[in-house]
Amino acid sequence: MSGNKPIEGRTSAFLPNAEESNNPRNVSPEAMVRVTSEMRVQLEKESQRRERRNEKRKRRREAGEGDVSEDEEDVVMSVMKGKTAKGSNVGVCIEGSTNSDPSTLQTGTPSAIDDENYVSSPKGKNSLIFTDSDAEGHQFTMHDDSIPDAIAMLAKCHRTPPLSLFLGESLDRIKSARDVKYVKIGTGEFANVKLLDIASFPADTNLDNSQWTRAYNTFLDFIASSMGERLYAGFLSHWGTMMKDQNFLQWFEAYKSFDEKIRQRFFTTPFIIDPASVQYNTALQEAKLCMSVAPKSTQSSGRTPSSNRYTLGGNRWQPYTTTSQQSFRTYAKMRCLRCGNEGHRADACKSESPSKAGRSFVVRAAGRGLERLSDGRPVCVRFNIGTCSIADPSHPLHVCSLCADAHHGATACTRN
Repeated sequence: MSGNKPIEGRTSAFLPNAEESNNPRNVSPEAMVRVTSEMRVQLEKESQRRERRNEKRKRRREAGEGDVSEDEEDVVMSVMKGKTAKGSNVGVCIEGSTNSDPSTLQTGTPSAIDDENYVSSPKGKNSLIFTDSDAEGHQFTMHDDSIPDAIAMLAKCHRTPPLSLFLGESLDRIKSARDVKYVKIGTGEFANVKLLDIASFPADTNLDNSQWTRAYNTFLDFIASSMGERLYAGFLSHWGTMMKDQNFLQWFEAYKSFDEKIRQRFFTTPFIIDPASVQYNTALQEAKLCMSVAPKSTQSSGRTPSSNRYTLGGNRWQPYTTTSQQSFRTYAKMRCLRCGNEGHRADACKSESPSKAGRSFVVRAAGRGLERLSDGRPVCVRFNIGTCSIADPSHPLHVCSLCADAHHGATACTRN
């Protein structure tokens, strides 16, 4: 054994070498919690034994014995008082803590542990999800006819919102964030803006007449509440032109394709729709021609359609991009639906009295719409600006926003 050399850096097989001493093992928080719990149990038992011994000393003193030692001091409590006096932090290892340093553990009894901190949430007891002030100005409404901001954002970024987004089921789906996705714009002016992914919603070409009509009525409400007055008047004239066609159902597919092209061009570069213009009527006739010739080309015996035939996906016309009038059509200057004065809209109205003295306000602006002051019920904007044929009981009221008459809208009101 004398020839054996000692292990370098180690004086005993049972002692760690220098490298192990300088790199202590990391102890997981879960292990520290278990150790602390066991320490609490042992300290409780020791405290109970100390109290029993002190109780025996008390009885011996009361019996008159002279040689009785002093009561044992609660060492744990004295240590805690000393740390508190010095302003040191209490390092109790509680569940969820990431402190794994044994030197910071508080060896106190359970009664000395701050139970409030032990059970409180990370944000504290006063962290409320909703406060009373969050509910001020809001109330329950049976029918939520508001348009989600996700649709408005599409329009702001010059993306065409499909009509299917304005169906009731689609609006509920967007508002409740149910099975909807958002995609980020990669390049251009609106790069990195997240927009609603419209790929999971039906295409306009797949809507039947009932769905298309219902969606278009809501779409017109969206235009009325978020676009300029002349822009809305143009869409209203466009809608009226389509509805006045006695053969609308026969030409429904043509009108659907034509309208989709109108809306795509509008959201790319806004313009005022003029159904009396030459280009408007030419484009409408092209759409009808495409519909009339499409079945004939499919009935041919295996031959492809002639190259001079128009296609539904054709890109053959451009609406007006200038502000010059191309017809004798004039646009009436609309008045405020709240006060009756010209020059501003209801959502920006600051008038203290209606345009006619002696009358009182009937409605107020509510988001993108109107609501009656007497009972808070929504009032139809489209009825007051033009016409509205929706008879659904859940639809906003068809009453004049200036005098509350149900026989005319604000633009035809002579009482204010």
